[in-house]
This record gives sequence, C-alpha cells and structure tokens, in this order.
Amino acid sequence: MELASFGVVLLFCIVGAFLAYFADNLGRYLGKKRLSIFKLRPRHTATFLTCTAGFIIPLLTVGVLAAISREVRVILAEGSQLSGQRDKLRTDLITSKEEIRQSTLEGSKKDLELRQKQGEIKEAGTKLTKLTTELTGVKRTSGELKKQTESYRAQVANFRTQVSKLGSQASTLRREFELKKREFEGLNVSLKRVNAELQENNGNSQKLLLQQSQLEREIKQKERTIGELKTSEAQIKKAFDDSKLTYTNLLSALDGEKEKAEADLKKLQTEYTTLTEDIAQLQALSNSLGSNAASARVRPLIFNRYDELNRTRVGTGLTAEEARMHIDSALLVAEREAAKRGAKPAQGGKSVTLVEIPYKDQIKSPEEQMADAVRALTGQKQPQVIMVNAYFNSFLEEYVPVVLQIQPNPVIYKIGDVIAEQRIDGAQSEENILKQISDFLQDGVRKAAIRSKMIPARGKEEMLGELSTDRVLALVRQIRGTGRTLRVTAIASRETRAADNLSLDFRFR
Repeated sequence: MELASFGVVLLFCIVGAFLAYFADNLGRYLGKKRLSIFKLRPRHTATFLTCTAGFIIPLLTVGVLAAISREVRVILAEGSQLSGQRDKLRTDLITSKEEIRQSTLEGSKKDLELRQKQGEIKEAGTKLTKLTTELTGVKRTSGELKKQTESYRAQVANFRTQVSKLGSQASTLRREFELKKREFEGLNVSLKRVNAELQENNGNSQKLLLQQSQLEREIKQKERTIGELKTSEAQIKKAFDDSKLTYTNLLSALDGEKEKAEADLKKLQTEYTTLTEDIAQLQALSNSLGSNAASARVRPLIFNRYDELNRTRVGTGLTAEEARMHIDSALLVAEREAAKRGAKPAQGGKSVTLVEIPYKDQIKSPEEQMADAVRALTGQKQPQVIMVNAYFNSFLEEYVPVVLQIQPNPVIYKIGDVIAEQRIDGAQSEENILKQISDFLQDGVRKAAIRSKMIPARGKEEMLGELSTDRVLALVRQIRGTGRTLRVTAIASRETRAADNLSLDFRFR
C-alpha cells in the first residue's frame, strides 16, 4: 500500500472515531434539552437530529478530504474507471508475457532452423562438388557423342551419295540393256552378264538402303540420348547455380572469419616475436652468468636472491643530479658490502652491477632502470629510500647482479606509540621467559611493524632494528623478579620512519 493511501485510510479512521464521539455527545445533549421540532416528541427529535448530523458530517468530511487530497478526488471521480484500467493493464501484462514467451520459443525455433540450414549448406557444398564432377563427365560424354553423331551423319551422307550414283548407274545399264536387247538379241551371253551385273547392283543398293535405315535409327537414338543429356545438363546447371549461390554466401561468411583469424594470427605473431626477443635477452643474461655456474655450486653463498645490500635514506625536493648522486652512492656502499663478503668484480667491471630485468612486456636495461630511479626521486615532497637488492643468488668470488627499489619513507611511529602487547608469565624460569620475549619480538613486534608499513631488510635476521643482548637479559630479570604474569607493551622510543631501524622501550602492567 502506498503512503498516500495509507494516510487516507488513517484519516478516515480518525474522523470515524471523532464522529462516534461527537454523535454520542450530541445525542446526550439533545436528550437533556428535550427539544421538539416538526411536532415530534423530544426523544424522536433527538434521534432525528443525531441521524441528520451523522449524515451531514461524513458528507462534509469527504468534501474536505477531496479538497485537500488529489488522490481522494481521483478516487471519487474515476474510481471505477481506474479499476477497469488496472484490470486492462493486468490483462495486457499477461498478454505481453505470453508474447515474450512465444517470441522466446520462436527464437529457439529460429536457432534450430539456423543450425539445420547450416547442415543443409554443408550438405549442399558436398553435393556441389559431386555435381561438378558429374557435370564434367557429362560434358565430356556429350562431346564424344557429338563427335560420333557428326561421324555417323558424314557416313550417311556418303552412303546416300553412293546410292544415288548406283541408281544412276542402274538407269544407264537398263537403257543400255534395252538398246543391246534390240540391237543384239542374239547375244544371250552378254544379256545374262548384264542381268547379273544389274542384280548385283540391286543387291548392293538394298544393302546400302538397309545400312542407311540402321544408321538413321542409331542417329535418332543418339539424338534422344543427346536430348536427355541436355535435360540432365540443364538440371545440373540449375543445381550448380543454386549451389554456387550458396557457396558464394558461405564464401563471404568465411572471408569475414578469415579476416578475423588473420588479425588474431598477426596478434599472436607479434606476441611470439616479443616472447622470442625476451627469451633471447634472458638467454644472453643466462650465458653471462653461466661462466660461474659450475664453480658456484661448490662455493659459499654470500647473498640469496633479493637480499638487501644497502638502503640509503634521502630527503625531499631533489634535483635530477642530486638523485643520481644518491643512487651512485648507494651502489658504491652496496659494492663495499659485497666486497666485504667476498664478491669479486666481473671481467672488466664491478663487483656490484645492474643487470637487464623483465618488466611487464619489455626488458629494461641498466640505463633505463637508472633513469626510472632518478625520475622516482626527483621533486618528491616526501622522503624516499633507495634499496639495493641482489637479483640472483650470488656466491663467493662472483660479481653480484643487483636491482634498485625506490619506496616512500614516511613516519610510521612517533615517540610513545604502542607497537604490540603480550602477556608473559614471570613465574616461569628465565629460559622460558627469554623464549616468550623472543617469540614476542619476532611474532608480535615484527609482524605488527610490517603491518604498519615498516620496510624489513631482506636477508637480515634482526628484528627490524637492534636490541642488545644485555637489554634482553635485563628485561628477562625484571619480569622474573615480579613473579607474576605481566602485560608487556613494546613502544617506540623515538620517531621512526618506514626505512629506519626500530628502537623500542617496554612498559609493564
């Protein structure tokens, strides 16, 4: 229910309560007055006036509500119409949901039809290949049949020419026969010979006519075959055109996929080229370190990877030249530390040197690292610290490859700031108390300082600073002397920055 509707209902309830109270008091008042109107008895007059007030007051209430509330006016004027609109909207909503469901079903059917069309396209491609092969064979066969038909037609024309010649010869012989018969009736031998020749020519003529009929039948059969082949050729051509159109559409789609694949291939080739260059550079670095690899396995390890050789604290607002001087100084101090531990200079170089390092998708040279460090220190409004760390495990009588780190050096603790707290049982032995204090310093104080963004020195065992043995023993004796469990609180004895050594005081409670 909306807030306005709830307010209207609440207002009606309040008005109803007020009307009940008012009607009760009005009836009681009119009964006491014993008024009479329209010659009615006082009791009936009180009832009539109470009913009249009960009729008029709700009417006025509705009028006031309509005057002050737009929602009430809308309900009074368009209540039934709004109800009808609501029912119509509900019906429209149901219809829309059904249409959406039908659209979803039609979309599923379209997807299914699309997959079927793709299968049909693939099948059409196979049929196209087959039909192309068949069409090539049919064309070859049609060409051979055409050649045979032309040959047969040439033979028929030749036979017809021969028959015409033989017919002319027969006529000539008949005329000669008649002449000879009239002129040489007595020459029977010649007559028989002429008759024999005439019969032989007639036989040859009949044979030629039979051959001509047979050839004409073969020509008609070949022409029917050619007609059938032409019909098949037309059907195959139509199927070929349809398949060609489908193939063209598929080829267009494949061209788009091909362009996308070529773009992906170029991208992969670029990545491959980059990786190849990275591998080559790393291989060069490995070769530069490989000369000492065999001997390194039997020599003492002087620095682990990322062990800190030196840290130099610098101030604010440095120029590029000042930043370069501080970095050179830090590298010089790191070289002295490396020499102290037994490092030897590389051939023609120094015992501590910057080396190429992979960074994101590129290889950074020592010069680029130096330039980055100078930029990181120049013009800073907050103190910084320069740290020189070993980049690989380094062994005795080897040079030490290093990298630079530049980090902010803000104030972490002020004098008196609480670093960590722990309960220690002073009733135990001094050995147990010493162990509890050591655990407190390593696990409690060290971890709390690192959480507060203190920068620990890699490769050093001290607890972010120095705490003398005498101080620890005095602390043990002090706790042991109480003979009870104390809450030991480690606090900063001076203002401490992130790269400073931690200086501690202790309080007991």
